[in-house]
Amino acid sequence: MAFDPEIRLDLPELPWTGVPIVTCSGRFGAIKSRLAYRDLAAVVPSGEKNLVRVIPVKGMRPKGPSVEAEEFISPQLELMQQSQIRLSKVERGYRNDERGGILVPPFRGIIHLHRGFEVRSPDKTLVVPSDIARFPPVGCGVDLMHEMSRDAMKRAAHLWEETGRRAIVALFYVPNHGTNVFVFWAANAQGIIPQDPFALVKELINDKQLVFTPEVPQV
Repeated sequence: MAFDPEIRLDLPELPWTGVPIVTCSGRFGAIKSRLAYRDLAAVVPSGEKNLVRVIPVKGMRPKGPSVEAEEFISPQLELMQQSQIRLSKVERGYRNDERGGILVPPFRGIIHLHRGFEVRSPDKTLVVPSDIARFPPVGCGVDLMHEMSRDAMKRAAHLWEETGRRAIVALFYVPNHGTNVFVFWAANAQGIIPQDPFALVKELINDKQLVFTPEVPQV
């Protein structure tokens, strides 16, 4: 998921400006390692718990989103009540602007991987602890996974606020399943939030400050 603040939709029931863009499901032919524009969909919460609605694009047949889209989009409406970001546009990116600007949810992007992770730069990454007693291992798309992610997202947003909004990402180990990466509206050294939603994440990976392991730890 990546939030695009420049796609304006006339949807007054939503508190944010912009729209979340998600990958489409593999059931519709989307290959996640080789994505094309036809494999992406703009979605908004449908009003029913955990469900999303695809915004159609003229001239294209709409495809269904990945099951994780439902898992990650609806909780952001709740998060807007505790953590809000205001942005103003600058050349090649955005700036935090508490006095005005458009309103966006706290997560710039969310990455779901069937991988483990190692953190080598704790000042730029937060780790949200798993709670296996409350949320035992389950598979994608089930209600307990939705509740686990909702809880992890709330704690990630809270940690980011507590630590002065300095981290680039928060990582959450999904027991026996993989990793969720919650990407914040973090700025670079020049104080600009890059237009590429994953630019700073890619820097962490390229600099080996964040490493994803092939094996998912088992509990």
